[in-house]
Amino acid sequence: RFSRPAHLSDAHVSPTAGYAEILLDGQETGQGTPGELRNVAAGPHEVTLRRDGYRMLGGPYIVRVPANDRARINIPMTPR
Repeated sequence: RFSRPAHLSDAHVSPTAGYAEILLDGQETGQGTPGELRNVAAGPHEVTLRRDGYRMLGGPYIVRVPANDRARINIPMTPR
């Protein structure tokens, strides 16, 4: 069984508007939604979604990723 350091976790990111690019702490991740970010350091992170013609509602989203667990993030998006 794979064992990872306790300070790394996963984050599952889902939008309400289909595909969007996932940015973590302002950096492109190369992942799209719905998507799974693996081996994210535990603690607070800013998650941003980017899609032409859409905007996030209520952002930015600060998500606390629990140590050695998974965070689930659902971000509402609306057409501009």
